[in-house]
Amino acid sequence: MKFKNLVPLLVILAVLVALGVLKKAKDRPVTIQEQVKLTALLPEGLSKADVAKLELYAGGKPDDKLTLFLDSTADKWRVASHFYAPVKKTTMDEYLDALVKLKGEFRSQAAQDSDLEQYNLTDQKAFHVAGYKKDSAEPSFRVLFGKSPDYRTVFARAADAKDVYVIDENLRSKAGLYGEETDKAPTADTWLEKEVVKLNKDKITKIESTSPDKHFVFEKRQKPVEEPAKPETPASEPAADASNPDATKPEETPAEPKVEYEWALATGGPGIPHKQTGLDSFLRSFDGLMASDVVDPAKKADWGLETPAFKSVISVEGQAEPVVLEGGRPDPAGDGYVRLASAKDDIVYKISKYTFERMYPKGTELFDLPGLTADKTKIERIELTQPEGRVVLEKTDNQWKVTEPAADLEYQTSTQDNIASALTSWKPADYADSTAGTGLDTPVRTATFALGGGESHTISLGTKSQNTDGAYAKLDGGKSVLVMSKTDMDRIFVTPKNLYELTLLDIVDDDVNELRIERANDAFKLARQDESWMLTVGEATIEADKDKAEDLLSAFSGLQAKDILFGQAAMQGDMMATVRAVMKDGKEHAFIVGTEQDSVHQLQMSDKKQVFTASHADVEELLPTSDSLKKSEPAPAPTEPEEGAAPSAPGKVTHPEAAAPPEATIPTAPATGEATPTPATPVTIEPAPKQESPAVVIPAPAAPSAEISTPSVPPAAASQAPANAPAPSEPPPSTALPQPTPAPVAQPQN
Repeated sequence: MKFKNLVPLLVILAVLVALGVLKKAKDRPVTIQEQVKLTALLPEGLSKADVAKLELYAGGKPDDKLTLFLDSTADKWRVASHFYAPVKKTTMDEYLDALVKLKGEFRSQAAQDSDLEQYNLTDQKAFHVAGYKKDSAEPSFRVLFGKSPDYRTVFARAADAKDVYVIDENLRSKAGLYGEETDKAPTADTWLEKEVVKLNKDKITKIESTSPDKHFVFEKRQKPVEEPAKPETPASEPAADASNPDATKPEETPAEPKVEYEWALATGGPGIPHKQTGLDSFLRSFDGLMASDVVDPAKKADWGLETPAFKSVISVEGQAEPVVLEGGRPDPAGDGYVRLASAKDDIVYKISKYTFERMYPKGTELFDLPGLTADKTKIERIELTQPEGRVVLEKTDNQWKVTEPAADLEYQTSTQDNIASALTSWKPADYADSTAGTGLDTPVRTATFALGGGESHTISLGTKSQNTDGAYAKLDGGKSVLVMSKTDMDRIFVTPKNLYELTLLDIVDDDVNELRIERANDAFKLARQDESWMLTVGEATIEADKDKAEDLLSAFSGLQAKDILFGQAAMQGDMMATVRAVMKDGKEHAFIVGTEQDSVHQLQMSDKKQVFTASHADVEELLPTSDSLKKSEPAPAPTEPEEGAAPSAPGKVTHPEAAAPPEATIPTAPATGEATPTPATPVTIEPAPKQESPAVVIPAPAAPSAEISTPSVPPAAASQAPANAPAPSEPPPSTALPQPTPAPVAQPQN
């Protein structure tokens, strides 16, 4: 095609390109600067290099200033109000760039301070940014920032003017303050340089690590190079002749072998090969080591840095001096603290638990430490020796039995299974270089388990580990000092009470016929009657609140022990009350409750040998007042006098019982099982002579009767009971418990 024929096509193409550029220009959002003429809020000619200090604060808290200043000697910005910690360079540069270019669109002029309220631009509500030049005592500018009309813009004004502007650079949110809170002070968190050190893993040539109980050194070494074997030249082969092109060519010089490196354990360790994957992770922990905060360097003792127990010395290719880090960890289960000892700045960084444990890894991360792998199903016996009490577990017909300590409760079988699983699959979490300071000469705890065929293993524990949350350990009396983690300790060395189900009674609520609370004051009985509960206090029987009665029954049947007092034969301290439940089959469950001691009560049951404790809250639910169980009666409706009857005196209500004699008369409850109630029989209560009340012995249960009769002992006798009833010198038998003097309770007749 001739060129003159291409010209129209080229013209069309140029027009299309121009139209495309024009469309893009139209589609591009127009900035505030392009829409209107903007006003600068900072002094004319002020540059980024002129600013040497910034003060940031909420107007309501002018004393809580965040002060940033330029340290000219180190050529870096620091947080003066936060231990002179360094500021992130990129964050500071971006903030200063935005600050010196600060321009806004005029919105309004406030006639008075109250007009600034709607923008949150009063001195008390605004966010203040004040800038100082070097060696200047007075700020060169102060800009106030208020509300954000949208996510991109903010209202602002100069401190010495009331002109309000809209700015598309929100320096309040860039300082780490979000939302509309006007009294929230800025923090150092947004500004802090939290990168402690950044080392390229592949450039590290040597690392020396020291922790409280171990020391090791890894070095990168050149792999040995094997010389390739030279092929033998046959004797008949002619020598090479340069003048003869067909002659045999001379042998070529082999290429230099590629130099390769490998890591080796130069010093320390548990005497077994290291895991390369674990070592790689260890080395990567220094590639961008990040802190979570900066703390006061004047309190090194608090951070474990006065005499650091942790230290890392890292040699890097191309650097003459190694990088030296010192570490402290006051709590082996918590965060750590480090300082870059090879740096000029004395900055103490707080390091998360996860990051610190990568810097100073547990032995199991670097080495395959010796542990146990046994068949759990073959365990026949487990014996635990511990401060909380000796434990012996035996398995018969694949069922666990707690031989020691014994209790009349159901076994917590899942606990026994967890102990067996933890023992047969135990892996150490760490190791130590020596037994010094480990306490393994006199173990604090031991766990021994026997399997079929005479095989057995023993793990002995000493004192707490200085480096890992756990305790020093030895396996089968070996020489290696290992560490058992706190997690494994909790699984294996259980508190003896957790071997048992702590629910004290195995009864069904629907099988309870009566529930009695016997105590010196406010004794009562609850008896089931069809779908209701009857409450008997003294000689009076009324209907109880069904929900509250059943709540009390649930508290009784579901009562859980707080602890089991193994080895204690009888309850200690004064008795408080006796609680009895009579079942529909005539059986009786009873226990006595002791007085409160350190927020718990001791309990002794009629059918169990052990003494238990219960929490005060549970005992309070178990011993309510009789008044709280009464059924609420609706207020009586007013009665109208019969026709022809004389009206009563104004304000005076006449009740049928007003004519009763001075002695109180209490109607008895209808006998259980009667088809229709009979009229109440008045009972006269007369004062009873003062008498001593003997200790109550839990009688053999009698068959329930359909009738309830009036007790022969007057109720006044309960109030005359001696206050200092002697406690039994010997523990009572399981079926006869000493009791406090109760108020008389109506008993079923035989």
